Amino acid sequence: MKQLIYLTLGLTIMLSSCSKNKEDKWLTFSDTTEVINLANEEFSRGLARAMIDPNIREFIKSEALKEVDKDFDVVYGLVKNKKLKASNTTFREELSKYMGGVSNLDSITQKDPTLTILVPYIEGGFNVYNWDIENQIPVVAYREHEIPKQQDKLITFDKKGEVYYIPRYEKPSNPILVVKSNERLTVSNNVKAKSLNGNKFLSTDEGEFVAYFISNEFCNDTKATQSKNNNNIIDYTTPILEDKTYRSISETSESPRDYIYYGISTRNNIMRGELNTNYREYLASIKFNSAGALSHVEDRSDQSVSADWSDGNLEIVLDFLFLTKDEILSKLTKMVSIRISDLFSNGSVKTYVFSEPIEIFNWDMYKYGSTFKVIVSEYDAGIQTELTHSTSTAISHNWEIEANGGFGKIWKIGAKYGGAYTENKQSSTKINFTNNSDPLGEVFVDFFNPILANSNSLIYITTFLGCNGYFEEEDGKGFNQNDIDGMKAWIQSKKNEFNNSGLASRGFVYVIHAPSGMNFDYYKSNTGMISLSIIPMKAD
Repeated sequence: MKQLIYLTLGLTIMLSSCSKNKEDKWLTFSDTTEVINLANEEFSRGLARAMIDPNIREFIKSEALKEVDKDFDVVYGLVKNKKLKASNTTFREELSKYMGGVSNLDSITQKDPTLTILVPYIEGGFNVYNWDIENQIPVVAYREHEIPKQQDKLITFDKKGEVYYIPRYEKPSNPILVVKSNERLTVSNNVKAKSLNGNKFLSTDEGEFVAYFISNEFCNDTKATQSKNNNNIIDYTTPILEDKTYRSISETSESPRDYIYYGISTRNNIMRGELNTNYREYLASIKFNSAGALSHVEDRSDQSVSADWSDGNLEIVLDFLFLTKDEILSKLTKMVSIRISDLFSNGSVKTYVFSEPIEIFNWDMYKYGSTFKVIVSEYDAGIQTELTHSTSTAISHNWEIEANGGFGKIWKIGAKYGGAYTENKQSSTKINFTNNSDPLGEVFVDFFNPILANSNSLIYITTFLGCNGYFEEEDGKGFNQNDIDGMKAWIQSKKNEFNNSGLASRGFVYVIHAPSGMNFDYYKSNTGMISLSIIPMKAD
């Protein structure tokens, strides 16, 4: 896992994995939206009646916790033939008792191969973790496929099968499930106008194909992990201080990527270097600029901050555009799943730090120039369309090329543009979009941007003494961020104290962070709607 410059303690345990790829035929989702909606509505009614069975409730909760698509989704086609713990019958067989038999259930569910039961995560309310399956019988809301954002009511059924309507943009106070089509999955051979070759897919334990992920970012293939006993020193800080990303603050403060990618250090008068291919740009964090931005992704005219809880996690799309010196334009698309409560909380915004930063590219300035573009949107299923976007970059001429049969070394001469002239290159391309997706702005990222937002300010290194997984702050000291030698010396002294303390059976953790009240953070690239921390880090 990539080490970020500031760290927090914690453990995220992922509980599921994707099935291995196997050969399968491409399928086509041919039923109309109206047919799908009618079938899913009928499924919702039957599921609501089935909620009286605690065994079915237990099954849905346990499957939702696996987060197969990085949301609390239970994909019916994936789980229908799994057996309930309390019986020797399958989920499909038990559910059919409330839907007019197996034949009728199959007729309903075959209309939508991505039919999904969502256990919504409602901040401060009902969620999969606090669902008391013995005593809480949820109602079931039905969410239409490609639902218009202006539609503010959801059809809902209770355990008697009776129907009523609840507000879509107000947090429900009682336990509730949502039946919907899964926008993270598809069975079509045409996703965003490109081939699905290479896309991961879900398959049952028996190897039956279920659906493709529209992006591999949604495939939760992280194996379950378990924390180890903290019986030794865990030093997160020293590797960071030795890493080129952090050292660039003092080596070439005016253009830190020159030091990271080319070893150029104005402090040490090193003004010539080759490209270091061991480093990449990574998306480290994302943050909406205001709480009102949430209403934009909901199309809410009243500027309400109540999330569309029935939609599940947000699907953020990032299109990266790179233009070469030869005016060849390439595009990289990444999709990420983020829980709304990790971005918005009680009318305020939060920074979401990726536990595994998103890799972008190795910044070869000779090839790509000094800028690339990021276009951000929030994906919602709808009618596919294309939008034209332009990009540009500045190509410098401070390069020395060794002639060697076409394979000579390329040296960058001097920090920034090295006093040489530059050329501006421009081009445009089409970006896939849907009519229900929400644009979140675009921004150029510059090679000469800072890495840290406050690179000359005081920071703290704190030690934590732990036992049985619990850590308590033990000591801390402030340093100027450029005082790398001083920080490393202090860490070593604390290690020596710990090793001589007779507490070797207890954990000792070092964390680098800002002092209280200070904003120690990465430099942000701002699209207007959101801010992105894009930083260089060493690749695995």
